[in-house]
Amino acid sequence: MTKQSIEVSARVTIGVVLLWASGCSPFIHSPPGRPIALDTAQTLAKGETGIQVVGGGGGELDLGFGGIAARVRHGFAKKLDGRLELSALKLNPEEPLVGTEWIFSAGTGIKYAFNPHFAFSVDVTGGGWEGGGFISPELKLIAGYENPHAVPFVDVGYYTSHPISPNSVSTTETLLGPPTFTHGWTTGVGLRIVTSTIERHALGSGLILGMRFTGAYFDDRVYGSDRRTYISGAMGFEVVVP
Repeated sequence: MTKQSIEVSARVTIGVVLLWASGCSPFIHSPPGRPIALDTAQTLAKGETGIQVVGGGGGELDLGFGGIAARVRHGFAKKLDGRLELSALKLNPEEPLVGTEWIFSAGTGIKYAFNPHFAFSVDVTGGGWEGGGFISPELKLIAGYENPHAVPFVDVGYYTSHPISPNSVSTTETLLGPPTFTHGWTTGVGLRIVTSTIERHALGSGLILGMRFTGAYFDDRVYGSDRRTYISGAMGFEVVVP
């Protein structure tokens, strides 16, 4: 069998795997840091603390995923809060992985509300999975109609994901190349239903739910640039204390 025919055969086989990668790529992309994140625009007041737990999942074609994230944020100054976040995400590819199917990550970030209805956030997330380690910074613009009852919100952002000591990933049928540098867009829409308010402003404890769309662009090192688009939904609850 010639080298060219081997490459063609491998490409057809890999085409059905779809594991954080293009359907026709022997390489996979590095994971985005916050695929089920839900954020409204308003920050916590100085001295306030919020504890949020969110669960959700989604996917694209033959790859599904689901998981949970826990976040603690604190108001450090007027219009500025910071956060720490832990998450665990389980992959559900068409072909099971040899090894762990979990992605574990931890991150930190800040959010600045430059307007009652608009905010910027900057986050950095690092983690590990079967493909090795990764670090993923993200910049996001958030808009929301803040009020004491139900807060609709939308966000748009850009992220990169950088592999650290990447490993090749094997499924029960196929050996895939290591994850490559990835960048892309992310946008979300959702609703925060306020269940209790704090006297100083409208932000308080509440139910939060929404959808997120994430694009991933990467170089597969063989066939050129590639891309994927993921859709996810999430729901959680945040308790805010003075």
